[in-house]
Amino acid sequence: REAESSGGSAPLGLMLASIALIRRFRDNIENGWPLYVLIVGYISSLLPFALIARSTFIYHYFPALLFSIGIAALFLKDFFDRTDPRTARAVALLFVVALLAGFWLILPYTLGLASSV
Repeated sequence: REAESSGGSAPLGLMLASIALIRRFRDNIENGWPLYVLIVGYISSLLPFALIARSTFIYHYFPALLFSIGIAALFLKDFFDRTDPRTARAVALLFVVALLAGFWLILPYTLGLASSV
């Protein structure tokens, strides 16, 4: 019996979405080569795990996480450079709150703590 896929289409969808983001923002980011290096690193980190059918674990995605943090930083810098300071402050605060909430929500799963679900 063939093993079921562990969700290989999700990383592939993320890669395609990142390519669409590059096409949209490449003219706005000064000196665009860092973005291309980060995208190539991101795709090359995720591609081996998107093509296999066995289970993957969170540590398989850590190299891609580093590249995605760099990509997010570039897009946020570009956004903050194009907006007024008041809007930039509000978006930065919202971004930090979302990061903290996401961390708090997934913490039990990453640490392997018991849950009621």
